[in-house]
Amino acid sequence: MAQENFIHYRDNLLHYVKAGNGKEPLLVFHGFGQDHTLYVPLLKSLSPRYTLYIVDLFFHGKSVWNDGERPLEKKHWKDIIGTLLTDQQISKFSILAYSLGGKFALATLEAFPDRIKNLYLIAPDGIKTSFWYS
Repeated sequence: MAQENFIHYRDNLLHYVKAGNGKEPLLVFHGFGQDHTLYVPLLKSLSPRYTLYIVDLFFHGKSVWNDGERPLEKKHWKDIIGTLLTDQQISKFSILAYSLGGKFALATLEAFPDRIKNLYLIAPDGIKTSFWYS
């Protein structure tokens, strides 16, 4: 059974779904143009081991970024994910990310290096500068 949650950060909302009943926490980030529903097919296979925290990135799904053109900075991301970790009483965790979610996975790794058990990147964006950003 999945449980919807929101993190309030300033005037912004980060939506995530908690699903599964495994002992190990797994933060999950989707790719561009997707939302948390991308990972529904994986719940059956991952939930015996993991409890998944599937995040809707800003401008996707039910997450809302109300700061207009102001960029999301790494320090803000650290505060937001730190709130999720505190709210859910998570000390050590793993990360799974696809495509654009790779950027958020790497920012999370940078923010909490001593708390991450495993990092799984699927076709990640963010490893090197893409031609499309130039």
